[in-house]
Amino acid sequence: TYSINKGTYSNPIDPSKQQFSWYLETIFPSIWKGIDMSVMLAADIGQMYGNNLGVNLLFRKTFSPFH
Repeated sequence: TYSINKGTYSNPIDPSKQQFSWYLETIFPSIWKGIDMSVMLAADIGQMYGNNLGVNLLFRKTFSPFH
């Protein structure tokens, strides 16, 4: 997402601030003995929120206890 932030009527931002934000998620099903893995990346680049990077790793095991 790309945005040019100008504030509000009562609180304008001058000069305006530019911002680019993105999010990516990839799922790897059944990587080992029925365990799924997800990798999530997110970033902010710009003047509004600064430059930030986030990474999340998720491991999930699904089971049914009542067979």
